[in-house]
Amino acid sequence: MKPLPTRAFRLPNGLRVVVQTDRSVPLVALSITYRVGSLDEEPGRAGFAHLFEHLMFQGTELLPPNGLSKLVESHGGSDNAYTMKTNTTYHEVVPSWALEAALWGEADRMRGLRLSPRELEIEKRVVLEEMSQSYFNQPYRRAADAEMGTLAFARWESAHPTIGEEADLRAASLEDVRRFYDLHYAPDNAALALVGDVSPAQARRLALRYFGAVPRRPRRRRPAPAERRPAAPRRRRVEDPLASAPLLVRGWHAPPRGSADYWALTALAAVLAGGEDGPLHQELVKSRRLALSVSAHMPYWSSHHNARGADLFGLFATLRAEADPEEALAAVEGVLARLRREGPSVEELARARVQLERAWFESQQSLVERAQTLSSYAALVGDPAGLRRDLRRLLAASPRGIAAAARRWLPARRSLTLEIVPGPPRPAIPPSLPSAPPPEESRGPAAPPPPPGPPRAPSLPVLARGALACGLDVLVLRDPRLPLVEARLGLRAGRVHEEPGEDALSPACEEMLFKGCEGQDAASVARAFAGLGWAASAASEPEWLKIAASGLSRRFAEFCAQLGRVLASAAYPDDETALWRENAVQELAVRRSQPSFLADERLRAELFGAHPYGRGAPDEAAIEAVNSARLRAFHAARLRPAGGYLVLAGDVDPDAAVRILEDVFAFWPSGPVPAAAAPLPERGPGRAAVVARPGSSQASLLAAQTLALAPKDPDYADFAAANHVLGGTANSRLFENLRTRRGYTYGAYSSFDLYARGAVWSAAADVRPDAAKAALAEIRVELGRLIAEPIPEEALSAAKRHMAGLFLMRLSSLDRAASYLSAVVEGGRDPAAAMASYQSRLDAVTPESARRAAAARLDPERLIAVAVGDPAVLDFGLDPSGSAQVC
Repeated sequence: MKPLPTRAFRLPNGLRVVVQTDRSVPLVALSITYRVGSLDEEPGRAGFAHLFEHLMFQGTELLPPNGLSKLVESHGGSDNAYTMKTNTTYHEVVPSWALEAALWGEADRMRGLRLSPRELEIEKRVVLEEMSQSYFNQPYRRAADAEMGTLAFARWESAHPTIGEEADLRAASLEDVRRFYDLHYAPDNAALALVGDVSPAQARRLALRYFGAVPRRPRRRRPAPAERRPAAPRRRRVEDPLASAPLLVRGWHAPPRGSADYWALTALAAVLAGGEDGPLHQELVKSRRLALSVSAHMPYWSSHHNARGADLFGLFATLRAEADPEEALAAVEGVLARLRREGPSVEELARARVQLERAWFESQQSLVERAQTLSSYAALVGDPAGLRRDLRRLLAASPRGIAAAARRWLPARRSLTLEIVPGPPRPAIPPSLPSAPPPEESRGPAAPPPPPGPPRAPSLPVLARGALACGLDVLVLRDPRLPLVEARLGLRAGRVHEEPGEDALSPACEEMLFKGCEGQDAASVARAFAGLGWAASAASEPEWLKIAASGLSRRFAEFCAQLGRVLASAAYPDDETALWRENAVQELAVRRSQPSFLADERLRAELFGAHPYGRGAPDEAAIEAVNSARLRAFHAARLRPAGGYLVLAGDVDPDAAVRILEDVFAFWPSGPVPAAAAPLPERGPGRAAVVARPGSSQASLLAAQTLALAPKDPDYADFAAANHVLGGTANSRLFENLRTRRGYTYGAYSSFDLYARGAVWSAAADVRPDAAKAALAEIRVELGRLIAEPIPEEALSAAKRHMAGLFLMRLSSLDRAASYLSAVVEGGRDPAAAMASYQSRLDAVTPESARRAAAARLDPERLIAVAVGDPAVLDFGLDPSGSAQVC
């Protein structure tokens, strides 16, 4: 495979531009990276880079607040942004005929961001809610970031967290943020990447047209703060009231980006994090039974294409509750001592190399991922041509070089150790009630963006479809752009297919399927897949046991042979099953520390009761009842090809693939297709439930109901479009109401999940605990509007264009295409017909048909609402006994 050509040039004002042409779909990804992150902040201004990421969406001289996002969505695109220690990156994907409008908007906010007291106050609230949601309401998160930063670094710029500090954010003034904008948001401090249906000549012409007149700004270039490596070990113990298991984090200062030692330690992290066959997993999880999971990361905070300033090499181990941290540290040190002395074995390094190669290609699957990589690399590293040189240097790391780098950079005497342990619940603190934001300032009429060009009908992918003799349905989408294949195997062995006495066997099979087969133990199976440049995992869903795999296309036949070997002779060894039981009970406690898991668990019980769809994560009793004999019987009876499917997307010849699969799966007996689940239970009256989670700084809110809805229904597209208007995007009604107008949440969305016997519609938002009841009331208000009032034509047309753009995006990367085709097959539809009819079904949706579909399916009075939070501060309509009232 020849790499797609990449061109780079610089405008007279200093803006770097990178172009990569890919005509596979009529889309262009645009990414602009500014060389500003939390490293560039000053004491007393922690979090300004991230706050400014939000403010960059809040209006310009030519666009109203959120105008650029609405413009992008209305043309069928999507946009977002992220902030790191090193950079802030904004990105969009648009149909190629709308590229000029997106560039016009990006240039406008580089040239003339307009900030008002109202927008500043609203976005400060939003960032504080994001901080509460992602930092204060999640176990381990703040400690592993903020505590590790202050443990590792002496300079404030390096040590403080990117999310910021609450006091600094609340104190931010218009003058502060305007100064920040003038200092950092300049063309000579940025790089623009365009990837997709655009030529280098077109990119140069448009970049000059829209960015060429943006002036340079006088700036002082501050070097990244230098950090001295610790002269002695440092250690800190932190109590986390939301944690349910200890987490051990160990780090070391990393070498400069791009050095030989940098790539050597990156390869070492791949060796250490090698999964089941990795030395850390073998020592801590399998041999000594000290940890539930282990991982290694290089670098700790940034990535290889946007590294700047100090960073770390990091190891993470989630310990078992009874584990001795000193014994765990000694085990880690024992593994590292061998690697410092000898380096990895030839076999260990070979597996790591091929996995690094796979991961590198996988990171380039989508247009937007490529654009983000190219813009970040150009802004922070240099000529994007260096990306392939970096990969070659990484893959050239030798055992001797890795050992030498580990001795230089990872000695025990320079280590940083953070021990995060469960702590007592923190007292509930009633949230401070925000004052009303300043009134909205009057603005002149918005300037019109460049009109879109003529749309170009996409060339839908050609699918090959057939059935194996064993009864498995095979679907192949050939795409040779990358030397990869994505595979999705679905078998009708999900939780609804568990018979009496089989409870928990499907989720146990998810974990145990790859733990050994005839002639191979668990480590040998892992080594076999890793050595081929493939990764495979299983997941138990309500109706399906699914295997997702991806890897290098040149080893496809060998991957199929190994997968067939596992499916034909999975061993479920007694010792592995016993270890799974021990760990699964503790992992369940870890999962129950997450508010999203608690909300979903309670919602499933409320919606489905004793119906098979109500089976969620198995409880402790079900886990303890699992044994190897029951697993082997379940595998033999349930993991059958009848009614199943295999989707392949990537660089694979369909005819050759079918021949390989026919031979590999010749062992597999067919049989009858398992029966579908029972019909959904009748919907009862609306009700509410509270799950107590002491110490929660937010309320995780879910509102849901079951639907009689299937993709084959005539009004399916109508309902999908209505839901898109309601809560499908960051410009939808729920988002605008709960976040933009009221500041209750960082985000609010609605969606629906399909099952064989119906669907579940839900709306979700993590809100201030005092606003949970009010937020639920607003969800009901918006549902009532959707049902009672036709959607304005302009809003519906924008939603339909956005949905059409999202459809193209699903087909633009191998992983998304494979997952989309899997969902179509699971819904009983023909994928080629579904793709061919998508646009015509969407075109037929009208304001009235969308309203009718919503009215026929949704009932605000029958919502099941669940809130996870601290009852001491949660306002959700509780009676004096603390139980939830019917709302």
